[in-house]
Amino acid sequence: MMRKCLAVALVVLLIVDCGGCAGTSACAGDVSSTVLANTASTSLSAATAADNPDPPATPVKLAFVHHSVGDDWLGTYMGGLGQALGANRYYVSDTYYYWGPDEIGSYTDIGNWWDWFRGPRSAAYLQALYNTTNLHAEFARPMADPGGENEVILFKSCYPNSHLGGHPADPPTTGSNPLRGEDWTSEHHTVGKAKGIYNDILQYFRTRQDKLFVVITAPPLVGAETDAAHAANARAFNNWLVNDWLVGYPYRNVAVFDFYNVLTSNGGGPHSNDLDWGTGNHHRWWQGAVQHMQTVANNFAAYGSEPADSHPTAAGLQKATGEFVALLNVFYHRWKGGPAEPTPTATRTPLQATATATRTTHPQASVTPRLTVRVYLPIILKGYVGPGSPVPTQSPTPGDNGCPAYAPGFRPVTDREVYNAPTLPEPAPRQWFTDPTFGTCVVRVTDRANDLSPGDPSPGLVNEYARVQSFNADGSRLLAHGTEGTWYLYDARSLLPLGRVPLEVEPRWDASDPNLVFYSDETRLMSYNTETSAQTEIHDFAHDFPGQRLAAVWTRYEGSPSRDRRYWGLMAQDEAWDTVAFVVYDRLTDQVTIRDMRGVPAVQDGIDHVTMSPLGTYFIASFDRYCPRGQLGNDAQPCGLMVYNRALTNGRGLLRIIGHYDPALDAQGREVIVYQGIDTDHISMLDLTTGTVTPLWEIDFSHTAIGFHFSGLAFDRPGWALVSTHDEDQASHTWMDDQVFIIELKPGGRVIRLAHTRSLVDESQPVEYYYWAEPHASTNPDLTRVLFTTNWGRFDSGDVEMFMVALPPDWPERLSASVGVH
Repeated sequence: MMRKCLAVALVVLLIVDCGGCAGTSACAGDVSSTVLANTASTSLSAATAADNPDPPATPVKLAFVHHSVGDDWLGTYMGGLGQALGANRYYVSDTYYYWGPDEIGSYTDIGNWWDWFRGPRSAAYLQALYNTTNLHAEFARPMADPGGENEVILFKSCYPNSHLGGHPADPPTTGSNPLRGEDWTSEHHTVGKAKGIYNDILQYFRTRQDKLFVVITAPPLVGAETDAAHAANARAFNNWLVNDWLVGYPYRNVAVFDFYNVLTSNGGGPHSNDLDWGTGNHHRWWQGAVQHMQTVANNFAAYGSEPADSHPTAAGLQKATGEFVALLNVFYHRWKGGPAEPTPTATRTPLQATATATRTTHPQASVTPRLTVRVYLPIILKGYVGPGSPVPTQSPTPGDNGCPAYAPGFRPVTDREVYNAPTLPEPAPRQWFTDPTFGTCVVRVTDRANDLSPGDPSPGLVNEYARVQSFNADGSRLLAHGTEGTWYLYDARSLLPLGRVPLEVEPRWDASDPNLVFYSDETRLMSYNTETSAQTEIHDFAHDFPGQRLAAVWTRYEGSPSRDRRYWGLMAQDEAWDTVAFVVYDRLTDQVTIRDMRGVPAVQDGIDHVTMSPLGTYFIASFDRYCPRGQLGNDAQPCGLMVYNRALTNGRGLLRIIGHYDPALDAQGREVIVYQGIDTDHISMLDLTTGTVTPLWEIDFSHTAIGFHFSGLAFDRPGWALVSTHDEDQASHTWMDDQVFIIELKPGGRVIRLAHTRSLVDESQPVEYYYWAEPHASTNPDLTRVLFTTNWGRFDSGDVEMFMVALPPDWPERLSASVGVH
């Protein structure tokens, strides 16, 4: 690599998996009464004497690859590592589960480091790693991206890796190592084979003197998740990493931070730490030297968030932050300027164990644990056969041109005859076919047997919701939703799955950038770039509510921003999931408007969701409390469906009771909603400005109950909306039953019938079966691609799939001659 004379910004990549601890400083494991206190070694001669714990002189890019504990460690309100690193001139990025090629970010066990650094796909993984600028955890970067490739790499395995087999003194395995590519559940997960893996990857590190690699040891386990023998093995292995692994290694581009040791002593309990104590277990810069010290005979986690949960508390993570950052500075300066000597931190000096730690500084206040809603993703994805393994064989994929060509004389079906769905076997995935009743071109997009990632328990794949745009800005990609909360990206033209993407809730595509999707993550609005995998915080609304503890700022699943994605209508909910405020966010100016809703009548009954109107003119809220018959809500007494201006004032009632609806644009471009009129039994339209209601089509409930969903997302084809219906009866009794169809938004308007859904929705079945069986049909902006979900007649199953209807772009011009079935 060519070195420039000018000061340049370097890059640090921190790879950390989930980890944690539990116990107290007095909860000694079954270990020897003699413990090791490692103090500054004189073997490093002048290099150690010249160690520098100060921040780098210029910004250094740092990326942190992690799972749940990494999120907590970086997070501003838990470990604070992101903020501390930023204050030390590190530009911090991070990744999460499912990051990178082959979703390699999900695999960070000791055996997986072979895949990362030496395996057949390592070049692809490392190139992505060196280039990543992803942001996932809850912290803010204090500086602009200084540019350049990631040059310093830190990596750590998850706390289950501290359940090591074998014996403490086992020597490193040499030659072919059966632990390569294996996870922590492997029978080969032993002390000797783990040492062999680290010796293997050291051979790669010696070839990359342009990178600094720092091992973060796997954190300890609580006593409920391991035993004394396995914990003693973990202690021995980590001492070997710190003290023995790098002996004889001739370079200074590898270092070790003993996260494990740091998290095995506390200040009297899991919510009080022993940071800056003169005793305890530490790895830190202390009194002018690097100190690796153990005076508490404990091999179990001292900061477990629960007795059976090894995730560390905020107190433990804050101790780790306090000890790690200065050490990172030391490692960095050694690498950039020290002699070509290895970086082990100390020699061993035996000390007697201290039963309880004593303070040498002023007492530190206990840390109150933060209440979090945690999603536990699987650490081990069973059935995964390693990066680079063959993917399941896909069905032949005709792609865009696979849709049977519409004949020049094709006319959409626009009558209102009753047509029962003919018997039809469930089609193979990605094989276009012609709907036998309506003549439209249809395809099953998803394949629940092969498209789901290993370890995803979702029984099916669906389009998220009728009111949500699944297609990106240029129609080249679409999102599918695993029914257990996962997200998948598909090529919207070839229909091939492109893999799982690390989104939280409410993903909404950007209006212009086809690679950008926004999503909600508790109190933060985030973005994810599907091309680069970069995750960026757009705005953290927690800062707009000082002194309040919020669980989420979101639409509550059903809402969307304005068509141009500038204005976002949101609701802030506290940790009891009570709505405390309405929020309008202007993404262009980063301005937040808040209306406090605490104490407002009807709020305590719940608010189903909020949303922004298509042009960003109005904020709409659906209250669970219905208005009395003949009355509408007002600004002081909201009920039913309410609308507010963008300043969240002048609230007025639209409907006294509301079920399913969606905002849309009529043929004149006016903002309206299309909805099921519960009091009138009509599909109707309501003008958001005037409140005028226009009945469109009467609903016949004399035969069976019918469920409705509406999609008003055809903003490029104003004046039309999409409707889908469902019930528990295989037979069709009215023209609306069991179908997807388009309606024109004017009295006496036309109807275009697209497909039978063949989805049976039986509410006597478990909710996870019947809810996802609802079609939830949604449209792309120009109403040429329609998605819907079906269980294909399976009453008692969550096995659902997403289908797509393709329409010719000139379908409106074909309507004039439409008669009957074609």
